Amino acid sequence: MAYIELNQVSKRFGKVTAVDRLDLQIAKGECVAMLGPSGCGKTTTLRMVAGFDDLDEGEIRVGERLLSSKREKYYLPPEQRNFGMVFQAFAVWPHLSVFENVAFPLRVRKLPKAEIVARTEEALKHTNLLSAARVEPGRSLGRRQAACRAGAGAGDPARRDAARRAAVEPGPALARGDALRDQGPA
Repeated sequence: MAYIELNQVSKRFGKVTAVDRLDLQIAKGECVAMLGPSGCGKTTTLRMVAGFDDLDEGEIRVGERLLSSKREKYYLPPEQRNFGMVFQAFAVWPHLSVFENVAFPLRVRKLPKAEIVARTEEALKHTNLLSAARVEPGRSLGRRQAACRAGAGAGDPARRDAARRAAVEPGPALARGDALRDQGPA
C-alpha cells in the first residue's frame, strides 16, 4: 500500500513543463532514488513534496494527509509538512554556527527551546558534529554537507538515523530517498 502518493502531478514554469502528470506511489519506509538527466524534474518533484513549490495539477498525499491538491484548492505550507530535506547545494547559512543551522527548522516549527537544544544536540551527536557545533560551516564542503544531514534528521529519530547512515555511507540515493519519507504528523 502506498504511503506517499503523487497523482497526476504537473508543474510548469512559463511554457516549460518540468513535471508532466507524474504518478508515483512509495511504500512507508521504502527508499527511492530519482535518476535522470538535468532538467527532467527530479528536484522540482522533491520541492513539490516538501512544499517549496506548489503543483499546477494533481494531488500529493502522505498517508491519510493531503499535502497539496489543485482540485481541492488546498496547499499545506512546508513548515507544516514535517519533512527533512537535504538540498543539492548543501544550503546552509555560512554566518551561523553548525548548531544554529541544524536548529533552524525546529525554530521555524516554534518548538520549546529545551526541545530544540535536545534534538539539535542529538542530531549533531549522531552525525559526529557535536564537537563542531559552535563553529561556522564556512566553505568546508564536508562540514556543510554534514550540517545539512544533521538538520534533516533533527526533527525525528528515524530521520536522525537515516542522517547517521548517510554520514557513514554517503550516497545521493540514500539522502534523496530519505528526503521523500514523511515522519508523521507535525
